[in-house]
Amino acid sequence: MPPTTPSSTIVPPSSPLGARSQTSSLPGTGMFAYAHMFSRIYSRFADGRFLANVTFEENSNELRLEIFDGANSGRYVGLFDEVSAENMKNACRTGLSWVSFFELISKAFGEGTLDFNVSTCQLKITLRHERQSDIIPHPSFTSSLVVLLNQEIDVAAHDVALRHLCDHLLSHAALRGGDSAKEAARMDDIGQESDATVWYAEQIQTEVAVLEEQCHRAESQIAECATLVQSLKGQGVQHADVAQMLENPEIIDKATCRITDPLRPLGIECKVYDEVLLRLLKSSFCRKYRIEASNHHLCDKHAPFSPNEIATEEGIQSLLGTSQRRAVWEALTNAPKSWQFCPFTLQSLCEALVPTAKAEHKAGGLFYLAYFLLFHTASISQLNVSEAALIRFLSAIEASYHPKLAPFHTSIHAIDILQAVGFILSSMDSKRCKLPPIDILSLLVASVLACVNHDGKDSNYHMRTNSMLSATFAEKAVVPSMHAAYGFAIMKLPQYNLLEYVEPGRRNLLRSLVGDIIRTTDSAQSDALLTAFRIRMQYDAPLTDEDSRELVRSLVYLTGKEAFCARNKDTFRQMVALGREELVALGVAEQKAGLSPLSAFRGPVLQNPVEFAKYILFRLNFCAMPVFTAVSELAPSVAHVLAVGVVSNSALYHNAEERTALGEAIG
Repeated sequence: MPPTTPSSTIVPPSSPLGARSQTSSLPGTGMFAYAHMFSRIYSRFADGRFLANVTFEENSNELRLEIFDGANSGRYVGLFDEVSAENMKNACRTGLSWVSFFELISKAFGEGTLDFNVSTCQLKITLRHERQSDIIPHPSFTSSLVVLLNQEIDVAAHDVALRHLCDHLLSHAALRGGDSAKEAARMDDIGQESDATVWYAEQIQTEVAVLEEQCHRAESQIAECATLVQSLKGQGVQHADVAQMLENPEIIDKATCRITDPLRPLGIECKVYDEVLLRLLKSSFCRKYRIEASNHHLCDKHAPFSPNEIATEEGIQSLLGTSQRRAVWEALTNAPKSWQFCPFTLQSLCEALVPTAKAEHKAGGLFYLAYFLLFHTASISQLNVSEAALIRFLSAIEASYHPKLAPFHTSIHAIDILQAVGFILSSMDSKRCKLPPIDILSLLVASVLACVNHDGKDSNYHMRTNSMLSATFAEKAVVPSMHAAYGFAIMKLPQYNLLEYVEPGRRNLLRSLVGDIIRTTDSAQSDALLTAFRIRMQYDAPLTDEDSRELVRSLVYLTGKEAFCARNKDTFRQMVALGREELVALGVAEQKAGLSPLSAFRGPVLQNPVEFAKYILFRLNFCAMPVFTAVSELAPSVAHVLAVGVVSNSALYHNAEERTALGEAIG
């Protein structure tokens, strides 16, 4: 570890930090994007007298620092805009990023390294960085900031602020224990407990339980294998009897998990769709690349409209005709430009396009959105694709989502991922990173296949039950690997072969890119991805080499997977309700399989709204927020949107009244 530099007390130059600067900042940029992500910090001082509170004021785009004096009910307040906070950050360490600065502030508050002088209204904050890290790429250092606060004389305002703070503290306590009165009585004890010690104790108990059940699980697996062997023997399969297996396709399906046509049980070749809408969606692309129906595979199903027909907005509206078609057109064309998007709404609009067809035969939102983005991004120009094969392929993939088995991992979730990926791609800073068309194509294909053929079981379940999938993919990212393999297995069927006219080298590259992107969702790989990306972002060079582009592809896709965490509250509530249903079913499946202990937050424990709130807060804070923080480096304009969405949805669980209502709604 590098030697620690001598401790120094630094007072930033210019006006007192407690005073507002005259220079205004742009909302959603710089400090404020990250301030959302560290929006609320609570800490006791070492002597127990003072309480510090840091919040972010959305209306004025300022940081508010408050000190409550428990001895004489005093209250001291400082407001800092971006310029004032920038001075404070630079005084701490030159070149320190906003993420690093707020992490140090959080650490200082948590460790109680604060000293407040009542007579001078000065708060001294000691910031210590003890080692080189990915987030703070500096040697060890210790700095002290002296911040001037103003005393608030208004007693009524002080009482309201203190009551507001206590409500938040009790809300956090209720999340931990479920009993606000009991937690309030033990507030001082809770503040001194070590969460790390509790966590390690729980891990030890879990490991003991796993060891105790090891023999029981092994016996159950042996019994299941013996039953399977008897079943295969009953169908005439003997050891090494390959010839007999080749003569019986039904046995091959059971023994090798062979992929069959998902549209055959529905009795259709492809889903029913609106032909006029598809022609309009690709017409601009065909005009730009001078593609005509007579000389390109992309038009072997439907001819595009002529340039004269789509030259004006009035002409397009005339071709759209019906109000249903106009609504879908508006939703699709706005998808890459706006975060105000609801996958449930798009699905309903698309199903209404062909009211006479059966529900299971209708093309849905995933079909239309994928078709639109492939042409809108021009990424489909990388493949000499038959449009007829593309339409059949998108129909087959959409039919391969199973909402009854996996209520959350459905085509709705895939729509959410696909739109978020398209939105991030259109918002990326081209000076920082510009992905080539083959990378964009692989991202879109990966998003379409994101949850295809999901059975409601996760990789952990398949590994613990030693399933066929676990054996097939060597227990590495089992479920994500299955999604990629399933998609390309569908392509091997002649009627869905998108890659028929693609030369082998390019075909293999696409398969490799899509598989790598989808496997990013495995938790072990996503953690390594974020660490590698932080290291790469230390250098101010464009991300153009293959290793950098791989990080960017994976990060954009991972952002799409977590996008529902930053959607509007209604969409978020619906997605959370579906996720809860799937988790409860997974817990039941684990019980039936004799697995013990059950995975965290699954099974009967989810009936408790408080426990489920803990799970959702974990997903928001430790899964979505790190990914959104990282992607904001690539697309700064989306940082504010993602941060506000997560903070808004987190508030549902920080407010006791709303949390209870939400628990009842999804329970």
